[in-house]
Amino acid sequence: MKITSLIAPLAGALLLATASNAAAPTVTTHAPLPQVNASAPTFPTFSAKSGRSGFSTDARVALYFGGSIIRSLHVKKVTHPGTGIYCIEPSVPLDFSDIFPLVTVDFTRSKGTGLLVFFRQFVKKQTECSSSDIEIVTVALGSKSTFVQSDNVAFILIIE
Repeated sequence: MKITSLIAPLAGALLLATASNAAAPTVTTHAPLPQVNASAPTFPTFSAKSGRSGFSTDARVALYFGGSIIRSLHVKKVTHPGTGIYCIEPSVPLDFSDIFPLVTVDFTRSKGTGLLVFFRQFVKKQTECSSSDIEIVTVALGSKSTFVQSDNVAFILIIE
């Protein structure tokens, strides 16, 4: 009986010690990321499947955008209602409840630091684009280490 009553507090102390050590992550610092050089060489060609131009993908929609449309597949129009906001109108029907847009920064055509790009799901009175458009938002690290919407971020969008 005495051994059991001693084991419970010891086990509890051991668990607390382990939990407090696990909760204290090691902080490491990294060297600053290299800046994008606007004069760096770019690779403008894709290996397109025969009979198709643009992207070599089976995507329903694909867009390579760097201030204007560089290449696209099933894109009817791109509008730019505000800084860092792009509305992509697809030329094919999409079920927006069943799509998973993939969008990434093209660092060879972008300028700035802390560059991000993301898809914003349509929400009435909260998004800039219509419910039939794909809304993309681009941001960069601005002054005072805050993110601001930016027109200097090139991106590639793919919806399969």
